[in-house]
Amino acid sequence: MSENFKKLFFSPFVLKATRARKIAYVAMMVALSIVSNMFFEFKLGAVQYSFTTLISALIGILIGPIAGFTACFIGDGVGFIANPFGSYSPWIGIATGLIAFATGAIVHLVKNDKAYTVYVKLAIISVITFFICSVGINGTFLWLVWYNKMTYFEFLIYRYIGLGQLFVSIINYAILFAFIPVFKRLSFFKDLQLGPCFKKEVDKPENVG
Repeated sequence: MSENFKKLFFSPFVLKATRARKIAYVAMMVALSIVSNMFFEFKLGAVQYSFTTLISALIGILIGPIAGFTACFIGDGVGFIANPFGSYSPWIGIATGLIAFATGAIVHLVKNDKAYTVYVKLAIISVITFFICSVGINGTFLWLVWYNKMTYFEFLIYRYIGLGQLFVSIINYAILFAFIPVFKRLSFFKDLQLGPCFKKEVDKPENVG
């Protein structure tokens, strides 16, 4: 089995763990997703003020694409049972799972050989997950079920500009970028293989005499 195929299931960090630890790591991420859905989100109409995007992306980085998708999908379902809002839709769980999957796949399937590589990947992840997961899946579902009396374009303007969902998303992605230097510097997460840290360039003093 090739290394990249294995990384579709687990991050390099989890791949090196024992089977028992793999199960424990996934269970911890399920719990994190549940807690995020229960205590760190507030819904108002078509807007979800939460850190769901951030948490899902971090889960994808920490445990990998498929493991991350599974943890987020289960976490969303259990979180809804504990903190219900309207009627349950698996599409929301699929969207959060895809954020984890896309983040884990893009970050881990291509080597992070430069200090900036992972940040370029995060920029790509931000664009892809915003348009596919937030606008494409969540937005379309909400429009079809609750807001179909207005056009889809009107709904997007209402949700992302009028109610501020765009700014919620920007905050989530900005915090995600801020987490990467922390992961890089913590020895516990060295097996995530996020690439080298940026080195401060120091001017060498000129030789005198």
